[in-house]
Amino acid sequence: MSKNSAQQHPTVLTTTTAWKGPIPPPAVLGQYNVIVPNAAERILSMAEEEARIRRDQIQKDHDSENRVKES
Repeated sequence: MSKNSAQQHPTVLTTTTAWKGPIPPPAVLGQYNVIVPNAAERILSMAEEEARIRRDQIQKDHDSENRVKES
């Protein structure tokens, strides 16, 4: 082994990507389909369902508050 090759070290590159909310940016979302067929559609459906549940809960809370105020 030569002196130069003994001093070489592997290079490690780390990339971190983050986003807020349940839906990744379009470029990232499309890459999910490479790993799991139809994954992007499944992620969108999950986000839509979660949003529906959240809206329903907010409406129920709002309705409960109004009933308390009317009593």
